[in-house]
Amino acid sequence: MKTNQLTDKEKERHDKYVRYSQETSKILERHLKEFCAIHKEFIPIQQAYTYKKLHLNGIQFRAGFESVKSSENWEKYKYIPMAIELVMIWAYKTNKIVDRKNDAWKSEESVKKIVLEHDLILALILELLENSKAVLGEKFDKLNQIISRMLGDMVKGFWVERNTICLNKKPLEIIKKNWAENYKKRNIYFDLVYDFAPLVGYWLASGDERIFEKYESFFANKDRFSHAGQIINDMSDYICVYDKYTKSYQDQFSDLRNKVITYPAFALIENSAILDALKDSQVILNKEWQKEIAGILVKKKVVKSVINLTTKSYKDHESFWKKILKKPNPILLETYSILRINKYFKFFQENQKIL
Repeated sequence: MKTNQLTDKEKERHDKYVRYSQETSKILERHLKEFCAIHKEFIPIQQAYTYKKLHLNGIQFRAGFESVKSSENWEKYKYIPMAIELVMIWAYKTNKIVDRKNDAWKSEESVKKIVLEHDLILALILELLENSKAVLGEKFDKLNQIISRMLGDMVKGFWVERNTICLNKKPLEIIKKNWAENYKKRNIYFDLVYDFAPLVGYWLASGDERIFEKYESFFANKDRFSHAGQIINDMSDYICVYDKYTKSYQDQFSDLRNKVITYPAFALIENSAILDALKDSQVILNKEWQKEIAGILVKKKVVKSVINLTTKSYKDHESFWKKILKKPNPILLETYSILRINKYFKFFQENQKIL
């Protein structure tokens, strides 16, 4: 099955989405800059926010909002998409400590800086919510509940990862018994922001508070964006393609180095190359080993199985929005396009010639 192959019409739609994404990201960065000009203590977080090239949660929020005919401009609620994305940026700080990222652990001062920035991000999220009270009115309590759930689930995700799918806490034979259930739970906890961002936008424009229940009901036995997207993220850990705006070189193979059994590791769990790396993480630094793993992921059709899963997830999201909207917003559907088109699949297609 080929991916990254678009028709002229699909390419035109995707190019429009790219322009829309860039415009939305610039608008959000401008609003945060204005906010931080008043609340100067948050300037370090502004820098962390603007370091990201695009702000997917903000793009999702706007697309969900603009899927509804509304006399309101989405920018009225500008602090909400910022707060949602900051939940993920907040989690990056936790991840730097838990995964022993090089830049975080290079000195005692670096660790202190990460911890303080982590807490400052949380303070900014709460401040943005407080500043949204007036525009939200009676919807404030519901929004506060949603953001609280995102924060709480993120913490639960780190706990589930460390205590149920990590060899540092449990032997492999025990992990394997409930791996699928625990892995999916971890993914949904980690990436709830991506499930809910477009729903929040849609809800604020439409007033349909039940949209969250409808989404969770529809995907009760399907793969949500959170799960499918996290699998792509976990696969990206295993190839030498990385985005300097979201990953550093030291992130590559970090899950395996930390003995976390993600999708690719579980798919190859009987392979000697994976077992060797789980016994001795120094193996991971070997370039020949890295090439061998890439080849095995191809030969064992692990990449193909991921593409099948994520493509199905995309189609399910398309079906969901067709149930909600008579005519789904093409831009909204493009916010799920990473499930079909991304540089990690492209890497395998161009370099491994398997698709």
